Amino acid sequence: MERLVTLRGQVPEEKPLHIDPLTTAALAREHLGRYLREIERAPADPMLRHFLAMGALSELLVRTKLPAKTDQRLRDIVAYAQRDGAKPGTIDLLMTALSRIVTP
Repeated sequence: MERLVTLRGQVPEEKPLHIDPLTTAALAREHLGRYLREIERAPADPMLRHFLAMGALSELLVRTKLPAKTDQRLRDIVAYAQRDGAKPGTIDLLMTALSRIVTP
């Protein structure tokens, strides 16, 4: 089977992924506000909440141009959360960071 896939397998070329930037603070807050509401409505599974919160912060880092200190602080939080895993304290840290961004 592997040989057959190697010989005849064809994958069509895909268009490059285009990610629209969040250009204003209000737009970023609104976008993260939706994520925050979805996370709060999600089941109380720690792994799921950890995954969703990390995804929201990661998306913010990718789609915005933040001040250097803010960017580094959020990167540190995401890196810490990735290392520490889905512990209650880590989830609280992620949710606090999201909440502070949404409601300055």
